[in-house]
Amino acid sequence: MILFQEKLIDDIEIKYLLNLWDTNLVQDNTKFLDEYKALAMEWVDVIKNKLDISSLHNGGFHNKNFEKIRIQHYHESIGNIETYHGHVNIHNYIIFLNDDFKGGELEFENGIIIKPSKGSLVYFNNNERHRVLPCIGSRYVFTALGNTEANIEFKSKEKSII
Repeated sequence: MILFQEKLIDDIEIKYLLNLWDTNLVQDNTKFLDEYKALAMEWVDVIKNKLDISSLHNGGFHNKNFEKIRIQHYHESIGNIETYHGHVNIHNYIIFLNDDFKGGELEFENGIIIKPSKGSLVYFNNNERHRVLPCIGSRYVFTALGNTEANIEFKSKEKSII
C-alpha cells in the first residue's frame, strides 16, 4: 500500500527540520555505496545525533521505535539510486522538505511515480520496491523507517491511497 498526503507539515516544521542539517553530522556512506553501487545520498542520523524532533507533526514521530530517522540529501553530484529496492522495516515514511529542484521523483516498481511536493508525506510498507529518479539540484527529505506505526493525523480531503 502507498499513501500520499499533501501538506502534512507546514513551512515552520520544514524550516525546523532543514535547520537540523549539519554537514559535520553527515554519515559515512561507504556501506550504502557497496549496497546500491552508487553514493546516491548523504544523511544526518537523527537518532544517533539525538536531534529533537518532538515538535514534528504534534510529536507523531517522537519516541517511536523507528530503526532509522534521517534527514537525507540527494544531488546530481552525489549520484543516483538506479536499482529498485525495498526495506526490511514494515512502516516507511518520507516527507519532502523542498521541491525547488528538477526530477527526484519517487518511482515504485509497480509504475507509480510520486512527484515531490514540499511538506507532503509518502507512506508505504516494506512490500513496495522503489527508487529515486535522477535529481538536478538539492532534494531534502525526512525519512522514518521502523516496525512501529507513527501517530499521523491525516487530512482526509488531501489524502490519497494509491
